[in-house]
Amino acid sequence: MDQETHTKINIGTSTGTFTTGLQIEGHGMAGSAYDQEIDHMSSDCKAAALVIGLKFVLSDPSVGPKAIETLNMLKELLREVEIVKDLLEKGLDNISFRHENENVFINIRFPVSVDSFKDLPLDKLDLTDKTFTGRHDFKVNLGINPTKLMTCTLDEAIEMISNFSMEQKFDADLHYVINAVVKFMSELFVSNQPARRFLIGIKMLMATRSLGLDYKYDPTVVREVLKEMIDSMGSESVVKNLLAQYQEMIKMMVPQAQQMAPMFIGPYKELLQGLNLGHVEFFFMVPKLRFYVRPGVTLFGLNDYLQENFVNK
Repeated sequence: MDQETHTKINIGTSTGTFTTGLQIEGHGMAGSAYDQEIDHMSSDCKAAALVIGLKFVLSDPSVGPKAIETLNMLKELLREVEIVKDLLEKGLDNISFRHENENVFINIRFPVSVDSFKDLPLDKLDLTDKTFTGRHDFKVNLGINPTKLMTCTLDEAIEMISNFSMEQKFDADLHYVINAVVKFMSELFVSNQPARRFLIGIKMLMATRSLGLDYKYDPTVVREVLKEMIDSMGSESVVKNLLAQYQEMIKMMVPQAQQMAPMFIGPYKELLQGLNLGHVEFFFMVPKLRFYVRPGVTLFGLNDYLQENFVNK
């Protein structure tokens, strides 16, 4: 019997596409999907108890080698920082960098030998079935753009706020996942009967095979309602003043930051020019569980703003 669960959710405007200002995305992989994702990682990462890290995107892939060189230099400098020394003494001396096409990865490996991981009951959670695969992807697009908030009017801000979309897709054998998690949690709460009964009730989710939602909304109605709410509270002038104060504060801070920027940018200018400063992704993986999660954030227009006003000044 097919026990795989599929969900697909789409939420968006009925008026078509809009200019995205902020994007939040996330990707989760388990089982064979995890194996494919970490295929290019080092054997040290694959054997660790936990790996966390960052992924940066290069607007100019040719600066990749320079990026790795700079990161290695920073790594050596940080060894002299007291808190870093303390971590090294506890066994965390496992930071590596990787350049692949337009991407630069920073991997921080926590080996099994680190005390904090020795007592983790990972052996009780079994997700090692080679036939299992699972994947979850979601993406949220928001019309709000932080760089445009510096100069926009209240009406323009409301228009940006009213635009929103979301895409979510999940494909996995939910029966297999929930059974493994319930078994694992039941052993942890062996003496807590209410918790165990709750976990048994969670198994009802295993009946789910398909879930879909396609929702469209009219952003013009959202704008009208937002304006009416502001007007009904008699706070239009207050909101306008707050927006004006924020914009004035930014105008005052930017020149000061521009004067200080060269002190910090200095030897890293070439690297920063080749980075997309408006995008970053985080990730963590647990090899024992064959589980990988990678959330990311993109601020559209931020890279151009920072390059023009700070890096290339």
